[in-house]
Amino acid sequence: MRVAPLVRVRIRDAYLEGRGVSEASVAGVIRFRASKQEAVSIADAALLRFLAEAPWIPTALLPSDVLSWSPLDERNARVTLRDGTRSVAVDVAFGERGEIERVSADRYASRALGVLPWSGRFSDYESMTGMMIPTAAEVEWVTSEGPVPVWRGRVVSAEYELT
Repeated sequence: MRVAPLVRVRIRDAYLEGRGVSEASVAGVIRFRASKQEAVSIADAALLRFLAEAPWIPTALLPSDVLSWSPLDERNARVTLRDGTRSVAVDVAFGERGEIERVSADRYASRALGVLPWSGRFSDYESMTGMMIPTAAEVEWVTSEGPVPVWRGRVVSAEYELT
């Protein structure tokens, strides 16, 4: 992402084989990496983010031996994902047509901030390669001073291999 003229920040978040990765670089030179003490928190945050972004991969939200849904009320549910001994959950709010409108959870932010409420909103659903997905989304942290938007994006194309 661009934060100022000619200054780019690159952030890499990943979850692979039970481990989370969180790295950032400014202008390709200054690098920040999560500490080993943060490893468990980073892994949980990365797995949680995958679950929260699953509306872009709708089949990932089907109930299975590692994913379960629990109703909260008429329009809200909690989806839980397990990977080995790790388990994360996201609260999901559904719209009138059954589409996911909002996801929220408490998520690890940083060593300085700890765990904060975090949410994402999805809208503008379209069919792409046979899947109904949101084409607009935004994410925010909720601090004591109020919401802090951190990402906004739009899907312009998506391809799914349906087998």
